[in-house]
Amino acid sequence: MSAPQSADIIPFPLRATTVTPAEIEPVAAPNRLAEALAALEAALAEQRLAVAAWRGSLAELGTSVGGLGQSLQTLNTRLEALKAQTQG
Repeated sequence: MSAPQSADIIPFPLRATTVTPAEIEPVAAPNRLAEALAALEAALAEQRLAVAAWRGSLAELGTSVGGLGQSLQTLNTRLEALKAQTQG
């Protein structure tokens, strides 16, 4: 007796053509490299801008937190004065 088949196996399609390194146009490799380097430089420039914006946001956050800390210090001082007056 043969074992029951549970699934049909579908083979991957073969590539119609394959390109060997010898078939690549010699000028294409340096051009591709130059394009890749230009794209990398553009990406790095975008990253630099993003990091600069992030640092600016962090500086603003630091200023806001500093202001909140100062406000809390003032509030604490006033509450201590009020406590002294009520216990007085």
